[in-house]
Amino acid sequence: MNRPRVFEPDALQRWAGRGFHLATPADESYPPNLRTIDNRPPFVFIQGALTPADQRAVAIVGTRRPSPQGLARTRRLAHELAQHGITVVSGLAAGIDTAAHQAALAAGGRTIGVLGTGLARCYPAENRALQALIPDHGALISQFSPETPPSPQTFP
Repeated sequence: MNRPRVFEPDALQRWAGRGFHLATPADESYPPNLRTIDNRPPFVFIQGALTPADQRAVAIVGTRRPSPQGLARTRRLAHELAQHGITVVSGLAAGIDTAAHQAALAAGGRTIGVLGTGLARCYPAENRALQALIPDHGALISQFSPETPPSPQTFP
């Protein structure tokens, strides 16, 4: 019986060469906070590094079209959290998510981007530099294979 392949035979090696690591709940590198949820993804791809300190994390997500006051509050909150050693988690979308990641980095803190695409994709395109910077100061995580493009199904 032929079983369908999830990935091309050389895909994992090719992705590892780009710094993308596959983790399952059986792996030590699987995000500990994801292990606690009932509907956890069966695998995730990670670029960068998760640390034990990342278990102390706060997610900041919001609108893609925030008011100036919303941006200011987001930046202040993310900056304060990062200064106190709390990892800021967001979706790397435009607006509030971008402001949260940028403020955490500006404060010298850690941030984790949870992507609605594969790690080899960048959406929105204007966050390309930010997406490239985050793995050096936290991690990017996706439940999708690295080449998965954005779609309505990947952004619930």
